[in-house]
Amino acid sequence: TTVLVTHNPADALALADKIGVLKMGELIQLDTPSIVYQKPDNLYIAELFGLVNLLSVNFLQKSLHIQSKSKGMIRPENIQIYAVDYPDGCKAI
Repeated sequence: TTVLVTHNPADALALADKIGVLKMGELIQLDTPSIVYQKPDNLYIAELFGLVNLLSVNFLQKSLHIQSKSKGMIRPENIQIYAVDYPDGCKAI
């Protein structure tokens, strides 16, 4: 067993079997590199390990009269853009 301490997230992703992320002396996530990168526990970890696009999301549950706001994130490499031809001749991306 070897413990490597690094401040370089790219090194951690490339070399580690498990990554422990510390913030202010507290362990905030411990998981495999793919989970830390693809499913970070919070925005701090998401931004630490790469570029993210943040999305504001509003949820409305009409039957319970509940509205809530949240944020989602998506990595740039997961975005796909398609051209669409509509029957009325309009084109969109």
